[in-house]
Amino acid sequence: MIIAIYEYEIDPEDEKDYLKLTQEIIRPFWTDRGIKYSVFKSIEERSKFVKIMEFPSETFLNTALLDKDAETERVVSLFKHYAKNLKRTLYKQIL
Repeated sequence: MIIAIYEYEIDPEDEKDYLKLTQEIIRPFWTDRGIKYSVFKSIEERSKFVKIMEFPSETFLNTALLDKDAETERVVSLFKHYAKNLKRTLYKQIL
């Protein structure tokens, strides 16, 4: 299994719109493709979020995320419109 962890900030005034868009468009897009998609909000810092995407294999990750088609690009751009100070790290499960 591969997980992609995204750390980012959402401006407080954009949070409601971001969460609505994520719930209605972004998350269903990924889950319909077999990718587990979770979003967490910091309890300590109001604007900080973490998104975790779980992929069954590295091949699946490459097909779904790195080799983007037009629809994937559109959904990613929706996310990036809101996400500030974005950092992505990929992890491979070893145990």
